[in-house]
Amino acid sequence: MSNNIKILFWIYKARVNKAGTAPLMVRVNYKGQRVQFSTGQFIPLSKWDRLKGRVRGKDENAHQINNYIQTTANKIKGIFNELLQKEEVNLFELLSRYNGKNESTVTILQLVTYHNEQMQAKLGGDYALPTLKKYQVTKNKLDRFIQKVYNRKDIRLKDLQKKFIYDFDFYLKTEEHNAQNTAAKHCKNLKRVINLGISNGWLDKSPFDGFKTPYQVNEKVYLDKDELSALEQKTFRIERLQVVKDMFVFQCYTGLAFTDMAMLTVEKPRKLTPSPHGKLTPLRHSKLTPLRHFKLTP
Repeated sequence: MSNNIKILFWIYKARVNKAGTAPLMVRVNYKGQRVQFSTGQFIPLSKWDRLKGRVRGKDENAHQINNYIQTTANKIKGIFNELLQKEEVNLFELLSRYNGKNESTVTILQLVTYHNEQMQAKLGGDYALPTLKKYQVTKNKLDRFIQKVYNRKDIRLKDLQKKFIYDFDFYLKTEEHNAQNTAAKHCKNLKRVINLGISNGWLDKSPFDGFKTPYQVNEKVYLDKDELSALEQKTFRIERLQVVKDMFVFQCYTGLAFTDMAMLTVEKPRKLTPSPHGKLTPLRHSKLTPLRHFKLTP
């Protein structure tokens, strides 16, 4: 993968003012990460060259703004090269340094976004799509929690205290009406994200130290042989319910998880391969584990 960043200058047409000028923005992309910010400059819509990313004209104002654009791009590239020497480039840290702040100003939501983008880039390898979706749900809940409880849009990592984690756990159970195990899962997801921030040097100490939210062991209910047989014999008049029943019975005999059943498509049955022992269908059990084969009987 290339170690080059992409820097795009553009004008925010949706925020054009009465004078007919719009804010000049900068967008930086690198390996799936993206940050953008306003330069504080305003450009007349008629003078902006979108393809060149420059102001048209040879007047003094156009010359000054174009010089500013080039200087800004050079500064961003310089900071990027410095971070590249550390072999780990984070655009939020780049933005912080660009603004002249030596200390990390990475926020919790920025960190979660960074974590999820890294996970998305590894889909099909280290991670599966259902796992990414769970972390996206955690981020949405965290976003609502910060606005509801702290009346803020975000919180810097260095401002996180243990109380933040206890408040989040309490919020999940009282405001989101999550059961104990669901709340514990989201806290576990957040803990993993926080540990990533510590590994990258954006946080010195985890606010999770000493915090515990254990899973509750729930008694599982099983069907006995007679109950399963009765279910097999049951015929539903509604086709949708009949399909659900058939899929459930298939899971009972194969041990296939619901997540894996949900990932099956119409194309999968075409991959059936004959065998002396019957028909075998290749199915992958749970995320990234090796391929499994199940015997299908009449």
